[in-house]
Amino acid sequence: MALKDFLNLVSEVSVIRTISTTDGMGGFTTTSTSSSIPLCAIWQNGSVNKWLSDKYEKNSTHQLVYEYGSYTFDTSASTDTAIETISFNSETYKRVGFSDDVMNLHEIITQGLERIS
Repeated sequence: MALKDFLNLVSEVSVIRTISTTDGMGGFTTTSTSSSIPLCAIWQNGSVNKWLSDKYEKNSTHQLVYEYGSYTFDTSASTDTAIETISFNSETYKRVGFSDDVMNLHEIITQGLERIS
């Protein structure tokens, strides 16, 4: 059996990408696109803080786990003008850090999330 068979990936989440662009005259135009990740799970992390350089640094509060190749997050979406949020069961999360191919097996991907509402 593959690793992903043990993870119970049964939920679907919505990914909303919001892009704000300037019109050059002080105003902004905002557009949103929605897509989904069909088989995934969101788990709460055991710890949300870590000690780094004599201070606490906030880590992700949750982990999104999904099948390899089913979705690719836009790496430019971490800028101020493009924001990707994940919605699941009336809760909203934002991406924290980068996606990780677990053990480079090309089976599952983990993505750190921070719950925002």
